[in-house]
Amino acid sequence: MYKKLENILTIGPIYPYRGGIAQYGGLLVKNLIKKYQVYNLSFKKMYPSILYPGKFQMDYKNDFLKYENTKFILSTLNPLSYIEAINYVKKVNPDLVIIHWWHPFFAVAYLPILWVLKKKFSICICCNNVLPHDNIPFRRVLTKWILKQGHSFIIHSKEEEKIFNTLMPDKEIYFSTVCPNLNVIHTEKHTKESARKCLGLENKSHVLLFFGFVRKYKGLFYLLKALPDIIRNNKNTKLLIAGEFYEDKTEYLKFIENNGLKKHVIIHEEFIPDDEVEIFFKAADVVILPYVSATSSGVIQVAYQYGCPVIASRVGGLPEAVNDGKTGYLVPPCDSTALAGKINYFFSEKSTQDWKLNIKQEQNKYSWNRMIEGIEMLWNQMRMEERGNVMKQISVASPNLNGNEKRYVDDCMNTTQISSGGVENILFNLNAHLRSFVNVNMLPVVATVRLHYI
Repeated sequence: MYKKLENILTIGPIYPYRGGIAQYGGLLVKNLIKKYQVYNLSFKKMYPSILYPGKFQMDYKNDFLKYENTKFILSTLNPLSYIEAINYVKKVNPDLVIIHWWHPFFAVAYLPILWVLKKKFSICICCNNVLPHDNIPFRRVLTKWILKQGHSFIIHSKEEEKIFNTLMPDKEIYFSTVCPNLNVIHTEKHTKESARKCLGLENKSHVLLFFGFVRKYKGLFYLLKALPDIIRNNKNTKLLIAGEFYEDKTEYLKFIENNGLKKHVIIHEEFIPDDEVEIFFKAADVVILPYVSATSSGVIQVAYQYGCPVIASRVGGLPEAVNDGKTGYLVPPCDSTALAGKINYFFSEKSTQDWKLNIKQEQNKYSWNRMIEGIEMLWNQMRMEERGNVMKQISVASPNLNGNEKRYVDDCMNTTQISSGGVENILFNLNAHLRSFVNVNMLPVVATVRLHYI
């Protein structure tokens, strides 16, 4: 029997930070606390204002994901906060540390923290993105440095898994799954008609929804370029853009103006609070993700929560989330003609799918229960690997242990923390115990383990 997993500490943004990573972190904690004692170590300051493209980093409006057992310690560019964070983790003494990884900017803080913690604690790196969408300098080098500090990993698509295996071919303990549902508050306050009334949309309109912050890799320009063809097919088409622009919006507005699209495009240029999300998805006929590149997208899971089909580019992890022809359609990336054709087909009489029924049948794979089971599987795999490594070292030091002595070794490993530090503890304890009844000196093994793990 392996040591039981009881205490977990997560590191990453959480309420009141806003955005997908913070929502993911908050929902992970909310689901872990159903079975475990959970602590969260979060940021006192994430980004300097000059590096943050949004209007504000915090959202205090919805405190559903507020978690009292959170310490706001980390300041990304303040080394003194790293020391404070390390001391806090040591004080909590968790069985497992889960740290969120999504951008190399955070390597400056994460690397020294993980380098220290990995010696004593089991580290699981949750790769929300293995590599960032931006082609920033040294992104692969910084990412490899961070991933080297992990004992196990969570990955969110097969495409991400390929990238991970390219960077870390020797890391074998990981769990690959689609991104779980990120809908923080699932409300049913509105019908399609009442949601459209809130947004000033007519019931007869064909409503396309582009949801989330606007950045180049999300391909909004390709959707705008497809719009004239879609409008020619149905003059009642409306494109609803809901989210902040994380880049200059001038080009987008100019294109809309120059192509006579102004009355067909409605822009809500703001962060959409959780309690207003339902209105946008209920009002939409279909959600469009014309991404140029992608890892995974929480927007798809939110759409599915409201029974709304998705048309997305065939890039990254999106094909794993969109069952082509069942829960939506897939199109080639950077192809406005193909996108327009598929949207027109969606609204045609030829598209006769029962979207809501199909989506309901897919819901289980986005459950948080599945995610928690994956974390538990990683824990057991880490224990098995650690057991194997220790037993190899012990076999070298003393190939003639009898049955009782081997059982003692096994019991020690069942009650000791996984990590290089935990391995050393086992061996030091065994050194004293085994020498009392068999001529074994474990200290050379300790030295070997130090070289192997640290």
